[in-house]
Amino acid sequence: MTGLAPPRAAAATGTAPVDAESRTAVEKACGLLAAFRHDPDGIVGVSELARRSGLTKSTAFRQLTILERAAMVERVGRGYRIGRSLKALARGALEHQHAALVAELMPYLTEAFEHTRQTVQLGVLDGDDIVFLATIRGHHTLATPNTLHLRLPASTTAAGKLLLTHRGTPVPPAGGAQLFGKADPASVAFDMGDTDKAVWCVAAPVTASHGQPVASLSICARSGTPLSAAANILVHISRVASRQLQSARIRVR
Repeated sequence: MTGLAPPRAAAATGTAPVDAESRTAVEKACGLLAAFRHDPDGIVGVSELARRSGLTKSTAFRQLTILERAAMVERVGRGYRIGRSLKALARGALEHQHAALVAELMPYLTEAFEHTRQTVQLGVLDGDDIVFLATIRGHHTLATPNTLHLRLPASTTAAGKLLLTHRGTPVPPAGGAQLFGKADPASVAFDMGDTDKAVWCVAAPVTASHGQPVASLSICARSGTPLSAAANILVHISRVASRQLQSARIRVR
């Protein structure tokens, strides 16, 4: 679903708001697909989709029927979820865009897992969202919400808050994710239950040749698990990964 956004609220040639029902069919369809943005695997009812997209229920239903025929959405009972065609399109775009980055950093995810035996993830920012490109977990390690949801609001995760702070975007002070250290390659962020009360995470940045973080490595464990040792390991691994990424001159978009 990368690149989908709600239709603009104002007309291109003026300041008057665009009436929801005067949008083109394409704008309405895009608005409905964007309504699944943070619930890509969930089933959402027509009324809720209409509310999120600013359409009437009857218009939303007509558009969803068209999208269903194209396998962009799938009907489940009285609700809808993202369909196989849109999932394949989004997955292919992500894999193509970040293939080199994932290939370069996977050995460091593996190293972090071998040292901690906890769930390890690689994340990048996409706007104000965090997208998790890869996850490593063992048979008895934590299946985090991020394992199930490829994309989450960045401000609710340790990895996302870390990258937002480095980007200069203010992050909410409330909640479990907190930044420790200055906004430099040595800083880490902790999430003590912001995304899921049963999950604690720590994240560290990976920087590219321009010196700015382009990705994060994070370790997630069950709530109550001490993370100080994992944080030290993660900082060391992320520094080594950063040097490798800089020497490889991987172009990160």
